[in-house]
Amino acid sequence: MKYACYFLLFIPHIALAQSLEELYQAARKNVATLQQREYEVEIAKQEKWLTRSGSLPQLSFNYIERKQDDKGLSAFESDKQTTSVFTLSQSLFEGGSEYYAFGIAKRLPKIAELEKYQAEIDLFQSVAAAFYRVLQLQKTAEILKEQEKTLEQQVRTIQQRANIGRSKATDVLASRSQLARVTAELAQVESQLEQAKLELRSQTGVEKIEKLSDASDPLNMFVPPDWEHGLLQSPQIQANELLLEVSKKQIGVARGSLLPSLDVEADYFLERTGQFNEAEWVITLNANWELFSGGGNYAQKNIRDYEARIVAAQLGDLRRNIQYRFDSLKKEFQLQKDSIKKLDVAVKLAKQNYQEHLKEVNRGLVSQLDVLRVLQDYQQIRRSYEQQKYETKLTYIRLKSVAGVRP
Repeated sequence: MKYACYFLLFIPHIALAQSLEELYQAARKNVATLQQREYEVEIAKQEKWLTRSGSLPQLSFNYIERKQDDKGLSAFESDKQTTSVFTLSQSLFEGGSEYYAFGIAKRLPKIAELEKYQAEIDLFQSVAAAFYRVLQLQKTAEILKEQEKTLEQQVRTIQQRANIGRSKATDVLASRSQLARVTAELAQVESQLEQAKLELRSQTGVEKIEKLSDASDPLNMFVPPDWEHGLLQSPQIQANELLLEVSKKQIGVARGSLLPSLDVEADYFLERTGQFNEAEWVITLNANWELFSGGGNYAQKNIRDYEARIVAAQLGDLRRNIQYRFDSLKKEFQLQKDSIKKLDVAVKLAKQNYQEHLKEVNRGLVSQLDVLRVLQDYQQIRRSYEQQKYETKLTYIRLKSVAGVRP
């Protein structure tokens, strides 16, 4: 057992592959976007309570002591006045604006929750775009390295054949030219890959991006009917519907300034000097009606009304555009799946064609340049095939995002 433990210390560390889900969960923890949304939810809850507190009774204690010059005072008057009082105040009516204000505040936490929900969806889509970009470039680099290795072998073979007069010097130059092109393209792809990894790191907050893992098959993906049925109940739509309700209630708040307000205040004195020193309590009822203030309150109400109309128009556009986008992405997704099936057949045929050319070149039926051309076609169709698979997966995620499905 002791030796087994020592043996484990010398086992090389194997980096585990990073999946899309793991990187998304890392982004949730590391990126400030969702943290900010969580704080906004808590702020909305506090704003709801703050609005409610305005309609609740307010209790305060006040102590006042005054000292004045005793000149001119009679023998029965004191140069010191003291007031110690508890004050209870309650707003009874504010033109109805308090009702609408509370209706607004009550919806703020729900709006913040829906916006947080939408932020989660948007973050997953951003991480997925960066994730599949890295995977696509990694696969492209892998194919180019295979092609580079094969071309190096082909160059050596053609050079040997040219040395004994069985191949032309132009064949050697053509093969070396193709190898140089592939090597240069590989360097370019590797540079793009580093940039893509940097983007993925910034999206997720992960320090190092090494090996990525994605075993999903786009041909097994399908669009559930409930995605389309619940399309207009996505968090983005619901949040904007609540914002429209808030805008309409803002009209009620502004209208409240046109109506009278009423509040009551009760004072209970612990200590009091002066003319009313015998009275222990005082109740004050205050009614106010602002009949004219230059028309500013009417203008404010009209402004709120037009703002509500703008929000309603924007909501109509959003509903229509979400439906259009979903239909477009759904059609694109189906076309991409069909393209994958056709490219799969094309890759198999191109591979078979390349293998047959390798056999026939040894029998002198085709030239080395024919083999190089077929190899290039085979690797190019492989790259298109892999690229189409990643693009199809990303389209599926976009569809899911438009439908408002939480990742």
